[in-house]
Amino acid sequence: MSLLSEASKVQSKLLILHLEDNANDAVLIREALLDGCHECQIKRVETPGDFESSLKQGGWDIILSDYKLPAFDGIKALLMAKKMLPEVPFVMVSGTIGEERTVEALKLGASDFVLKDHLSPRLVLAVRKAVEEAEAKKEHAKLEEQMRQAQKMDAVGQLAGGIAHDFNNLLTIINGYSGSRSSSLAADDPMKADLEEILKAGKRAEWLVKQLLAFSRKQVFQPKVINLNDLIRDMDKMFRRLISENIEFSVLLAPDIWAVHADPDSFHQVLTNLV
Repeated sequence: MSLLSEASKVQSKLLILHLEDNANDAVLIREALLDGCHECQIKRVETPGDFESSLKQGGWDIILSDYKLPAFDGIKALLMAKKMLPEVPFVMVSGTIGEERTVEALKLGASDFVLKDHLSPRLVLAVRKAVEEAEAKKEHAKLEEQMRQAQKMDAVGQLAGGIAHDFNNLLTIINGYSGSRSSSLAADDPMKADLEEILKAGKRAEWLVKQLLAFSRKQVFQPKVINLNDLIRDMDKMFRRLISENIEFSVLLAPDIWAVHADPDSFHQVLTNLV
């Protein structure tokens, strides 16, 4: 039964760094690996210097190391690997390693240990398990980071919602007094034009507040019949401020578009997110 085609198969194109000074042992280990992973790429190094250089190179899926090496040992190799590539699994492959050293290696971060006289199928299984566990840890760390970012965004949304509500109260007063005062003045009164400009600015500010409320998910939905072209025309200037100068922005509107029943502010938020 081929380990490559069954559940115990090691992933293909596995990049393996192998620290081993004994050429005969290196051949046996290579054969055991290729028996279960035909597309494994194995790089063998013998000296501490070459091992360190290979670690700096990076890109390894797993590291295998003998325990007894001239002027070096598996524990030192493990410590070096965990310092430089802490996310890469490390498996000790040795002919002689006592229980005390085995426990020490596992405590220091080794994923597993395999005795050289029990290579097949133990080595392939150990490699597969170590790689799978490393991938699971990466995925878990990724999910944790996404959760932290989501929590940050939620906090920003709550802050934006609070500011928007307070600002909206001020705008209600500004727009209310501006509108009331403007309606009481004659059409030719020079103050009327100024008040209308203040009111226009207040209305635009109200729209921005609605965007903040939509971002914080605290806005009340108010669906009504709307023309999407009119909404897009109103947002055109804001869109151009959102994008950088090296991006060309154009609006192509369908002249015969139907009216829809939707919440205008939600539609604004969808377009803003897309842009």
